[in-house]
Amino acid sequence: MIARMAVSQESDIYRDVKHLLSIPYFDHVHWQLNVVWDPEGSWKDFRAWLEDSYYPGLRKLANEWIYEIERSMRIQGIVPFQGVMKRLFGLKRQGLPCGAGESAFTISTDGSVLACPIGGEFSWNRLGNILDNEPQEFRSRLIPSEPCPSCEYYPMCGGRCLFANKERLWGDDGFELICETVRYLIELMKEIKPRIERLVEEGTISERDLLYPRVNNTTEIIP
Repeated sequence: MIARMAVSQESDIYRDVKHLLSIPYFDHVHWQLNVVWDPEGSWKDFRAWLEDSYYPGLRKLANEWIYEIERSMRIQGIVPFQGVMKRLFGLKRQGLPCGAGESAFTISTDGSVLACPIGGEFSWNRLGNILDNEPQEFRSRLIPSEPCPSCEYYPMCGGRCLFANKERLWGDDGFELICETVRYLIELMKEIKPRIERLVEEGTISERDLLYPRVNNTTEIIP
């Protein structure tokens, strides 16, 4: 059971994730920043919110996450942390974390096959039709555009979101600012990776414990 959260300027990432983790029904918590989907002007000051709230809250959450692993050998189900760490350990091959166009597809009522389930009206998203094409023809025909494939973080991020990559609704500057949030998350996980490596070497936890999702459930992983 995954608690999925849309994070806006009203959110406190530390407070809200901790609250959802305290509810026994949820095994995992995932969030996405409410960027691109909302007009850029709906944020009073996205940059200030990142610096004053999101980044400090993310770091505090990460520190408690690794402390809990070391203290009790329990990995709290924080999806972005597990998903990035999985790739840092080389437990998942490259590609969009949600698998859009690679291992996850949407079939519309007219038989059209889409890479991304939310972009049905866009021609770039249409891979073919189940009446005219063989299933193997659809796989990996659509990948994120530059600058993602040339970015050093691409192996860990996979392009974050195919729709956001293709549409750039916040423009190139807004796209870069969103990418900054991804780089911050990845660097944060890199900082604590040696502590997890030590636990794996000691046999306290196994690499398999980090896997999420073990079977693709189309979770976006990257906020």
